[in-house]
Amino acid sequence: MEISNDAGFISDVGKIDKSLEDIVGNIPSPLFQYFRLYFQKNLADVLEKDVEMDLRLVIDTSSILSELISFVKTRKSVLYEVAQGAFISLYAPSKLIAEVEEKIPEIARKNKLDQNSLIQAWQLHFRPQIIVYDTRNLLDLLFGFFVVGKRDIEDVPFVALTFSLKTHGVITRDKDIIEQPLVRTWRMGNVKKLITIFKKGSFSFFISAQFLVPLLRAIFQIGVAILRSLFDLAVKAIQFFAGLIKGLIKEVAKLPDWVKILLGIGLIAMLANEKS
Repeated sequence: MEISNDAGFISDVGKIDKSLEDIVGNIPSPLFQYFRLYFQKNLADVLEKDVEMDLRLVIDTSSILSELISFVKTRKSVLYEVAQGAFISLYAPSKLIAEVEEKIPEIARKNKLDQNSLIQAWQLHFRPQIIVYDTRNLLDLLFGFFVVGKRDIEDVPFVALTFSLKTHGVITRDKDIIEQPLVRTWRMGNVKKLITIFKKGSFSFFISAQFLVPLLRAIFQIGVAILRSLFDLAVKAIQFFAGLIKGLIKEVAKLPDWVKILLGIGLIAMLANEKS
């Protein structure tokens, strides 16, 4: 029975998470950008220090071409989501720009796609997101050659760049890079998951801060008001009975002594009767 309950709970959580994923998937870019900045600012206030919400990644040519094909075919692309205001900065050597523009006619022909559509997508949505940087540090270039040069000399600028800029890794499908233990690599699927998690997190943070916290504060204030009212009623009741007893004592004090004695005997008899 416990296993069934656990399974039901996990299923419910999964449904909620899927619903949240659907919601953030339809958030317009400017609004998501606002959530991101709100999250970054308020997290910095909580931690009392600046927080850099920026994942810096080098991207290689094959990954760009794959995303370009996907976008033209389906209008869906992880890199297009990056362009819509995600927290990822993409870096590449100038070599990538030349390679992509050189290969566009070839991939148009192989995938039976319109070449002009590929060029337009590249120029409008992909090229502006890439920060071009060529490392000139000889040690980084030598290290890049040491790591991957024997497998594929064409990969050296990408590997050298990630060491030079101290990025968080390389987005690639190239086994020559993936199989190098000194290089942290990312698949495009991992990047997509990370974007989704960040979107859900920043959206949830905004909703909690703007609506849930004030709601809980209001509920707390209502509870305090109710407790205060109950306390006031209790105090007034105590004051009422105290006044009543005080008045009764005053009236008894005015009675003749023989009446007081009879009242005392009656009270003792009543107490003795209750005990028996």
